[in-house]
Amino acid sequence: PEVAELKVVAVPGGVRVLNGEGNYIIVNMVGKVVASGVITSNDQLVNANMPKGIYAISINQAGRQNTVKFVK
Repeated sequence: PEVAELKVVAVPGGVRVLNGEGNYIIVNMVGKVVASGVITSNDQLVNANMPKGIYAISINQAGRQNTVKFVK
């Protein structure tokens, strides 16, 4: 099946993930995992207490690994 484009928006208290159902991990730019879990809907808030910085979220979605960088 076709996978919609993964979008990530930083919000107070975490990130909002659009079009990304599946297992996820969020890492900082030195590779430390700051959050992980499962996204169960196409529009979900991931609660993660992260200081300002650059991060990447990887989601195993429909058998494909999608990674998006974002700024908090």
